[in-house]
Amino acid sequence: MTSLVADGPPADAEQLLTATRERGRISTGHRPLDVALHGGYPDGYAILLSSPSCDERDLLLRRFLEADADRGLTIYLTRDFGRVADLAAAHRESFYVAVCNGSEGVPDAGNVAQAPMCDDLCSMNIAISTILGRIQPQMPDRWPMRFVIDLISDVLLSRRAVVTRSWLWNLIVRIKARGFTILAVLNPRMHPPEDAQAMLELFDGHIAIEERASDVGPRRSATVRMMYACEYDRSEVVLDRDVLMRPLRPSAVGRASPGGPSEARIMDHGSASLIRIRK
Repeated sequence: MTSLVADGPPADAEQLLTATRERGRISTGHRPLDVALHGGYPDGYAILLSSPSCDERDLLLRRFLEADADRGLTIYLTRDFGRVADLAAAHRESFYVAVCNGSEGVPDAGNVAQAPMCDDLCSMNIAISTILGRIQPQMPDRWPMRFVIDLISDVLLSRRAVVTRSWLWNLIVRIKARGFTILAVLNPRMHPPEDAQAMLELFDGHIAIEERASDVGPRRSATVRMMYACEYDRSEVVLDRDVLMRPLRPSAVGRASPGGPSEARIMDHGSASLIRIRK
């Protein structure tokens, strides 16, 4: 039997904030998914978000990037600078971008580093090292620290599974050792199943976005498939595009400090989202 539970009232956000403080979680930027994860992404984990190309995936990722863009430290690894140009311009001390394309439209800024192409892994690693060098003095005083990889499918298409898996594993180990939580995006429809599985096995957690039929037409939902040694709900979090497009509204705001998780922030996003709970 499946029941539908509406997103709770804003007052419930305080309970999520308490859980996040105690468990060391980082908000996903979408409250219903925070609920399913018992407070958010576990701090220090590497998590894979697998999804076909869709608005809901891009909006969910955007909300995660926006949630703590003004505090902590975020590094975004991408081939499309345009998607985060506004965040990079607005948060020059906390939001850094490694851009992997040869476009002349990438600004010469202290929080932006550029590599020629996604298949040039050596130049990509240099761009990442450049950013890590720039933020090193800030790292002891910032939380959360987030590293987002939004080009695994591009690398996998050009460099194939063996090379991509080796590069990705080395990157995950390197970034986690510096205290970052990693969120990576993969489009499984672009690759053979065994290649997608080879990438998935490198991660501590897995969240899948899928499309399902409903009475009102196709609906996309996110399901937590794996989160190593952590509690979570095996629930389908329905992703409502209209809700995801709403501006973030903080229900509790904390200031970043060396105390880390004790200063977490949880977002409330209205009452239209649903969580499907299997019984």
